[in-house]
Order: sequence, then C-alpha cells, then structure tokens
Amino acid sequence: MEDVSRRLKITFLITTIFFIALVVISIPAYAWFANRELTVYAPVDVETSLYIGAGNQEDIRYLSFEGIDATSNKRYIDYVFCISGEFVRYYKIQLAYTTNNQFTFGLFRATTKLSEKNPNYDDVVNYIPRTGNNHNPITYYISNLGEVVGDYKNQNGEAILGIKDTTDDYYSDTYGDYTNVDRNAVPLYWQTRNTINVGQTASFVHYFILRLYLGDKAKNDRETDILCIAAKVCSSSND
Repeated sequence: MEDVSRRLKITFLITTIFFIALVVISIPAYAWFANRELTVYAPVDVETSLYIGAGNQEDIRYLSFEGIDATSNKRYIDYVFCISGEFVRYYKIQLAYTTNNQFTFGLFRATTKLSEKNPNYDDVVNYIPRTGNNHNPITYYISNLGEVVGDYKNQNGEAILGIKDTTDDYYSDTYGDYTNVDRNAVPLYWQTRNTINVGQTASFVHYFILRLYLGDKAKNDRETDILCIAAKVCSSSND
C-alpha cells in the first residue's frame, strides 16, 4: 500500500437542505449558510425536498476527497455528486472552502449517456457504487450542458483568499468583530450565477462533476482544507 504520508488529504463537510430546513455545520465558518433566508412557494399539500448525494444517487458520505496527489502531472481531479428532489422548480448550488492549499473549483453538469457527452471534454469519472450488489464502475461524462457558471461573493481581489475585514458581510457573519483569524481560515464563498431549472417534473436527479484544480500546489505536505457544498431551493428563475 502506498505510504499515506505521501498523499495529500482534504477534509470535507457537506450540508444538505431539506425544504426550508438548513443543516448547519456546527462551526462558525459556515454561518453564511445559516444566515441566508431560504424561501419556498408551493401549495400547502405539496412537500418540497432537496438532497445532495454522491454518484449513483448514493449517500453523500461516499463522496471522498482523500488521497489527492499534488505532484501529479494532471493538474485537476474530478468528483461526481448529485442533486435530487421532489416538487422543486429551481435551485442554486453553493460552495464554501478554506484556502490552505490555494485550490480552486469548477462545476459541470454530468451525464451517464454517451449520446449526451460534451464533445469539448474527453475526461470521464468512473464511479464505483458502494451499495447494492452491482459494483461495476459507472462512467460519468461532462454533459452537453457544459460548465455551470458561478461567482465568488467575497474574493479578495485576484487572490485565492476570502476578504478578511469586519466590514465585509461574509466575514462578519462568520466571525463578527473577531479579527485574530488566519487568512486561510476565512472561507471563500461561491454560488451559481443563475438558478438551475428543474422543469415541471415531480421528481428529478441531476449529476454534477466537481473539478478540483491543483493550481501551483506541487508538494504533498499534508495541509487540510474544509469544503462545504449546499443546495438552495429558489422560488423563481430570478432568485
């Protein structure tokens, strides 16, 4: 077995939104999610739900970021996850992450159908199911829907850092007036620019490829980051 000390490990946390209930990580770094109002307009007899899972619509605990090799010639790594729900018309995806490793992320719609593969991307993610009797790899492609565009809400200029200033809403929501915070412990917050339209279907599952760019990182020095993924129900396409 390869010496674990030569591998870079990233710790990640996942939050999932159920209707208008937000599962809040019990550390202050993610107060941004707790303090953003989530509103759903639906008939009282319709239960709206939104979930985050791993590939093959499995439990999110199977989405693992361990074993990243920063010395690899390939400068990005792809992971697959899904958003599923019932009676949801629109939603957005949010990311928050610390910046010890100066990594960045890209988000792409994914498909298992070769006919829906985007011809501009040759990369595939082979996901091995962890549950059930069939553990044959499932191949995911970047779909013809392509990249999901988003924006950073608190980036400090061009640096891969969050703004460390008590006058910044995202910082103050997390740390208040406290200023003795390492700059890499200030999370960067990212959100999809447009709502993702589910359509009129009663239930749905959308697959995504989360691409982690290694940037200039070239040493496996055991740094740890925290990544938080959340999904937010939106009431309209203009939210």
